[in-house]
Amino acid sequence: GVELLRKVRSDGVNIAYLAAWNGATAVVRFIAEHPDLGPQFLKIPGPGDTTVAHVAAHRGDVAMLKYLNNVVGVELLRKLRSDGSTIAYLAAWTGATAVVRYIAEHPDLGPQFLMIAGPRDNSIAHVAAHRGDVAMLEYLENVVGVELLRKARADGVHIAHIAALAGSMDVLRFVTERPVLGLQFVSYPDTNGVTVAHVAAQRGDVAMLEYLENIVGVELLRKTRFNGVHIAHAAAMAGSIDVLRFVANNADLGPQFLSTADKTGVTVAHLAAECGNLAMLEYLVTVTGVEILKATRSDGMNAAHVVALKGSIEMLRFVATTANVGPDFLFAADVNGFTVAHLAALRGNVAMLEFLENVAGVELLRKVLPDGTSIAHIASVVGSMDVLDFIAKHPGLGPEFIRRRLENGDTVALQAAERGDVAMLEYLVKIVGVDLLLQTRCDGANIAHRGEAVGSLEVLRFVLRHPQLRTRFLEVVADRRTAKVSGAPGSSHVNDDSEQAASAGVPGTAEAQCGSAGVALQDRVPAVTLLRDAHRSALIDIDSVQNVSADGDEDWTMQTAVYAQLTTVPVDSVILLADR
Repeated sequence: GVELLRKVRSDGVNIAYLAAWNGATAVVRFIAEHPDLGPQFLKIPGPGDTTVAHVAAHRGDVAMLKYLNNVVGVELLRKLRSDGSTIAYLAAWTGATAVVRYIAEHPDLGPQFLMIAGPRDNSIAHVAAHRGDVAMLEYLENVVGVELLRKARADGVHIAHIAALAGSMDVLRFVTERPVLGLQFVSYPDTNGVTVAHVAAQRGDVAMLEYLENIVGVELLRKTRFNGVHIAHAAAMAGSIDVLRFVANNADLGPQFLSTADKTGVTVAHLAAECGNLAMLEYLVTVTGVEILKATRSDGMNAAHVVALKGSIEMLRFVATTANVGPDFLFAADVNGFTVAHLAALRGNVAMLEFLENVAGVELLRKVLPDGTSIAHIASVVGSMDVLDFIAKHPGLGPEFIRRRLENGDTVALQAAERGDVAMLEYLVKIVGVDLLLQTRCDGANIAHRGEAVGSLEVLRFVLRHPQLRTRFLEVVADRRTAKVSGAPGSSHVNDDSEQAASAGVPGTAEAQCGSAGVALQDRVPAVTLLRDAHRSALIDIDSVQNVSADGDEDWTMQTAVYAQLTTVPVDSVILLADR
């Protein structure tokens, strides 16, 4: 029955679509003449609102388009796909000049229809330029007019940009040799300041750059984008040493042009480092000198910083050992205080840290950020056990270096807890000692607070499983409650922790700021009362627990999920677990 012929595939394709795709005009005619299908069936679009007319235009099938026009009507030929493509756009994309000519000569379509832009505001002239189709551009100029060729996209990209992007010298010559377009047209930038020369440089097209210099002049090659990016930057991003060599050897550009930074201080060396292009970096030093490695971006990063962030030891070795680079080069910090050692730790790159120590000494590894952040803190933040292990076993760093606190009292252990990293906490207990895990931040938060704050049940389990941690946190709660009841001004445990940290060789600046910062927790100690069942060993899921204040008032409820292991926890005890 006819229902089988009406069936549509899961992708929206029907028999008319498939017939058009294969140029089966006889099938299309059968459908049009079928009493239960007819012309109406031919109007049904397929995937992406693609009609049989779109398919025919894409194939360059003028005969089928004529048949569809006669049987279904011109409205089918006017339809747009969901991406904005017209039959003219699709014909231009496949170089079907015969279809474009049919449209131009059609009394109900005509040249005006050829002016309609397609996806991303591309005209059929843009499409022809991308294909390097000079013959179609000439036809469009003659039939539609030069305005179609001049028409830029909303982002300012014109057919010369497209020709450069496609590497079409033929189209570029066509544009420059047309009096109605000419040299001025080629020089127009897009809305971001990108010129045809930038596009050619990014493609590594030296021949096109030479042509543009000869025809338009060197000023086009000197032009920068609105952010200061020039053709050497574009070439570096594309990894084209050939273009850099062309610039360096150009009498009107030269090595000085290669050294010019953009408006954010980015040099070609920064981009070479970013792309991991050692050969380009070596060439730049040879041509421009070592100063290009020392140049800093607006964020304070030099080439060594960028290389360290990329994680290339080979490139860092070249940068660090280049003659006349100077002993202070690797110690230079960016605007946030990061040195190459901090960035190596950020990458978790132990081999790079070892190399930096060999060339600059352990003092580079000891450097801290303004807030006290060391390579150990960074390793904790990114979860690098390898870097922490390297520090712990290093004779010039060791466990004492890992104990350092930040200005806000943060420790490596607190940062690990905030990531829910129980493995790192266990490692710290083994290597540094449990006292590090007992320390609190300036606001009184301990590792249990930080674990609960991020919803890490594993950290809370870890605290409950560890006898010293469990006992200590029970004492903290008990002492605070006692202090409140006795009228004492506040618990001393925050200061006790600070003194303990200070005795471990921690700088005094953090402790000075922590002197009274923890008192806020004493007026409202968040606690979880454990269920009174000392014989149960299972983990209990407590969905709703009372948030107990220090003076005993149970005046509000918090919703949380807290797991408590009850096997060895004393009955009637409370443990400080909930977030502050």
